[in-house]
Amino acid sequence: MPATRPSHRSARHTPLGSSSGRSDDEIISLSSDDGLVFKHKPKKTTKKNSKPPANVEIVEISDDEDDTPPAHNDVNSRLQRQIQELKQENSRLKHDCARSAKELSVVRKELQAAEKGKSKAAMDPEMDDLLSCEICTMRVWTPVLIPSCGHTFCKNCLLDWFNQTYTQHLASNPGYNPIRAQATLPRNVEFLLGSISPNDLQRVKQLLAVYAQPAPKFTCPSCRQAVTTRPTEVYQLKKVVHKIAGENGEKEPASAPQPVGRLRRGVGLGRTDDPWAKFFPN
Repeated sequence: MPATRPSHRSARHTPLGSSSGRSDDEIISLSSDDGLVFKHKPKKTTKKNSKPPANVEIVEISDDEDDTPPAHNDVNSRLQRQIQELKQENSRLKHDCARSAKELSVVRKELQAAEKGKSKAAMDPEMDDLLSCEICTMRVWTPVLIPSCGHTFCKNCLLDWFNQTYTQHLASNPGYNPIRAQATLPRNVEFLLGSISPNDLQRVKQLLAVYAQPAPKFTCPSCRQAVTTRPTEVYQLKKVVHKIAGENGEKEPASAPQPVGRLRRGVGLGRTDDPWAKFFPN
């Protein structure tokens, strides 16, 4: 008897992924009963839509040096070293400039002093002493000579010396009058005195001594010899002093005017061009 084909075809197994147009979610179940194939479509599960995250500002902190390439770091380091070296060199140059300016100032002063020294005439120390006053040790711009001893002094110095003696004498003799103290007897009176007897002459001298006033005793500042006559100005020495002093760049200082001589008790000598009249009226 010929073989018969069963009425039900056996189910053909087809790979799940080979069928086109079939959803990946389909599930095929095979059953031996009646050879039926059931397709189950899985239920779709609905998922809650998740909310997107809120916008958050993100701050990134980065280091410039980390972002700088290594080559740039080497260049910056080299430039920093060069700047530091230039600063040190600048400081050193400023110091050298200040020191040079100070040395230049000293050299200029020395040069000016040397230029002034060229115009000065060389003078022997002994000659310098001869042209200087023994009282003030300065130049004898107006030399005056004391006739009795021959010593020479500045005119102003000798006037001051005599004025000190005169002031001390006035303190000891308040009623001193130089005109009366230096007065002399007329010649006819002297002739009459010569004709009287020695006893009468002695009596007259005693009477004159009562009315006579002691005069100041002026002396030389150097040798202390008595000075009874007026000093004399030495014009030749004055020319020599001014000549040598001018070559050395020295100038005569301005002299203060001499005060007008006056006496006490309203008796005055008046104004005179003779500065010695106060001390030597005659």
